[in-house]
Amino acid sequence: MYSFSPAVLTAINQGRLGTVVVAILLPSLFSLLEKNKGLGKLTWCKIFSIVLIAAVAAAFSPLFLLSWIIFHSSVFLYNYFTSPNWRAIKWQEILKNLDTDEYKKRLALIFTPIFINVPISINLILNPFSALKEPGLTVESAGQLSVLLFNLGGLGSPPLFLLAPFVLYLIVAVISKEQRKVGMTSLLIISIAATLSSYFIEGNSSSAQRIWSGPLVIFAQLLVLLSFFAIVERLIPQLKRSNFGFKHIGLAATAVITVASMLSISIWTATTGADSLLRSNQEQVIPAFISDLASTTERPKTLVIRKSPEQLQYFVTRGGDLQIGNADVASPTPPQFHQTIVDLVNGVGGSSSQILGYYGIQYVFMKNPADAGLVRIIDGIGGFTRSSATKDGVVWKVDKAHARVTYQNTVGTFFPVSSTDKAATAFVSGEGVILLAEKFDKSWQLLLNGKIVALEQHPFGIPMFKIAEPGEISLTHNGTSRRAWISIQLIALITAIVLALPAGRKRREVPLEELV
Repeated sequence: MYSFSPAVLTAINQGRLGTVVVAILLPSLFSLLEKNKGLGKLTWCKIFSIVLIAAVAAAFSPLFLLSWIIFHSSVFLYNYFTSPNWRAIKWQEILKNLDTDEYKKRLALIFTPIFINVPISINLILNPFSALKEPGLTVESAGQLSVLLFNLGGLGSPPLFLLAPFVLYLIVAVISKEQRKVGMTSLLIISIAATLSSYFIEGNSSSAQRIWSGPLVIFAQLLVLLSFFAIVERLIPQLKRSNFGFKHIGLAATAVITVASMLSISIWTATTGADSLLRSNQEQVIPAFISDLASTTERPKTLVIRKSPEQLQYFVTRGGDLQIGNADVASPTPPQFHQTIVDLVNGVGGSSSQILGYYGIQYVFMKNPADAGLVRIIDGIGGFTRSSATKDGVVWKVDKAHARVTYQNTVGTFFPVSSTDKAATAFVSGEGVILLAEKFDKSWQLLLNGKIVALEQHPFGIPMFKIAEPGEISLTHNGTSRRAWISIQLIALITAIVLALPAGRKRREVPLEELV
């Protein structure tokens, strides 16, 4: 029932990897958090097992990490300010009040996932709105009404008339005295999810997108499901001993609705739902000759464009299809580059080919079905030479495009510099400028004869280094801070794994009967 819920099916069909991982790991978290047991009664081994699972889920879903931090911080503050000694103002007294297993374990649940997921978690705390961006490609989802019905909507989601029984379970949980607190918690979570889904935010390298609240819906439906099972488990023995009444009718009606709902969703999944956005046998989008360019020393890039009546979509490829985590789409697009694309599409970009060339764009590819109007605009704007037009799409070559690393001498002549994925080394014959066809980042470092050259930003927004003398150059990305964050990650992860492993008992702790 949980795995065939509309929220889980929608996440799978749309490729929402973060939500899928949360859906897989949430039941494990609930099983480790034993029912009616406070944190003080759980062992440290179990606490860090919970921490590891939460950290893995947080690595895939920033919204889960933010919700995890807010929830446990709220519980921590509530427990402290409802304690008898909460008015203490001296730090010695405050530390004494916090010197209990309950508070220590709660702090471990809060901070350990943060350390395991740095620097993403630090950025999340400084900019909480970044948690509202679901990893992966932007896919349109539905609004508040659909979310309130535990259906996230959008392409690949079950239609609304295939109602899941979770709304009925929520009503039952709210009515029940024993499960009312859980029911109200679920109602609050699904209300927050519906509220978030009414807002739009700007995604990385994409247009505005509706906030995806999948992890919250998954969490709410799991709470509702567990509370309903608890009610049924308590109610069935009572019904066996009581006369036929409205409780028997209500339970039978709920069972019929549940079976009908699961049967209809299963049929939809095997028929219409099987034709989803996510494919395992999808053919390659990028033409083969463009993919082969990735193996050359110039390492050119290709701009892939697709225009529909509703929107314009584009991404930059270095020889392969679009992938999650690709550096060109995982971070914001430079404003100059984005404006160049907009001007190109509008037919007013007289310098579009020049700017694209400085960013290392050697080809522009428009996949079929190509927009005829946009094809005519690119053909006539200047700076683009049509290379081919096949069944796959139309390809233009950008005139005077630069390599990934280019040396410009004082005369104004450009010379490509051979480079690899990680570095570029070469000999320059005299004064000039080294241009790097990448996004500007302060971590780019160039050595000239063993000396560091100052990094500058080109008017087009790319990194630039001024060469004052001839000699050997070495260009790398010096990710010192990144290595420091990875070190913190590894320390926190290894510590959590060691503390989560079962510990052996000392000899003096083993009963005499076991030794004999």
